[in-house]
Amino acid sequence: MESVCSGGSPYSTASMDGAPTSVRAVSSCLGDGCFLSRRLSEVAVRIVLLVTEWSVITAGFVLAITVFTASPVVADSALVTSLPSLGMSVDVQKEAFTYAKKGVMTQDLGYLFRFATQRYDDSGGIQDLEFNQDVLIQSIPYSVSYGLTDSLSLGFSLPVVTYIRQHLSLTNFAPGTEIAGIDLPVGQRIEIDRTGSENGDLTLNAQYRFDNENESLKWHLLLDARLPIARNSPKNASDIPVGQGNYSLTPSVQVVCDADPLTYQLRLGYEYNFTGCIRVLDDETSRHSSMSFTPGNGVDLVAGARLQANDHVVCRALLLGSIREARVQGGLLVSNSSSVNVELRPGIDFSSRGSRFSIELLVPITGKNTLRSTGAFFNYGYSL
Repeated sequence: MESVCSGGSPYSTASMDGAPTSVRAVSSCLGDGCFLSRRLSEVAVRIVLLVTEWSVITAGFVLAITVFTASPVVADSALVTSLPSLGMSVDVQKEAFTYAKKGVMTQDLGYLFRFATQRYDDSGGIQDLEFNQDVLIQSIPYSVSYGLTDSLSLGFSLPVVTYIRQHLSLTNFAPGTEIAGIDLPVGQRIEIDRTGSENGDLTLNAQYRFDNENESLKWHLLLDARLPIARNSPKNASDIPVGQGNYSLTPSVQVVCDADPLTYQLRLGYEYNFTGCIRVLDDETSRHSSMSFTPGNGVDLVAGARLQANDHVVCRALLLGSIREARVQGGLLVSNSSSVNVELRPGIDFSSRGSRFSIELLVPITGKNTLRSTGAFFNYGYSL
């Protein structure tokens, strides 16, 4: 297409494209006025292009800042509120409705697997973890329970090894950006892993069964005390500690109703957290500074039933729920740190001659400010 004005630029050509013939004629009669108009159009377009270019650069910079600050923090916050449900204090005895009788010792060794690519937000909605993040958790809990009397048993639970990996996959748009001390090239997709692997916190537990003339209805009083023996402060920017970092007490009441061949269970507990201390890493100076914190207190609920299929096989399903208040760190409430987590655990138990093997599936139901993870739990137990 020819330009109406001689020597016209692409901008003037584009602006006149499709114009009515009368408009072109008037423009042709303007002479020098048309030339001035064309120059003004060029200047205006250059200004628009310049503003657009800076807008793209600014948007890229803001996006990069969002990637390297907000997004990992969101996932980290969800991970922290999920830690209590990762198997740190797994006690198979409570979940299997059994307790150690007088002079009997039970030992259990389990394997817990969880994987998450989504999280529950503050309103309970399901969100994908930003920038293709995924979280993998594996834990090997070991627990022992010994019956001092026919009514009282004592024990402990310890995750011998807990492994957590947070994987990020992202593209950097801002020059000079780094994360976890790694310089990120512009325009290339980067794969980053943050990991943690060591033993978890130790949990001491006691269980008391009340004498009851009604043998079909059994009441239990339980007490769990968590001791923070695991590390809860990061070594560096790519390290994820697996410890909670504070003491806690959880008294619970449990009722078990036998209605052969079904058995029903309901357990209600309250976790009280004491103030702990965490060493916060400064990415710029690579130095740690101490800060006090208190995880939110809250309620734990376990409800379920089991069916005795035969002398060796039991099918069961449990509904586990937890509600936690907001976390306090450095004297301030941490936003979006109150949490809710509800999951279903269908499973099956096989037992023979004092040994037992169980399999559970971990199915998320609903939550708030926590990971939406699926997984499985395998356990082998033996009574002496």
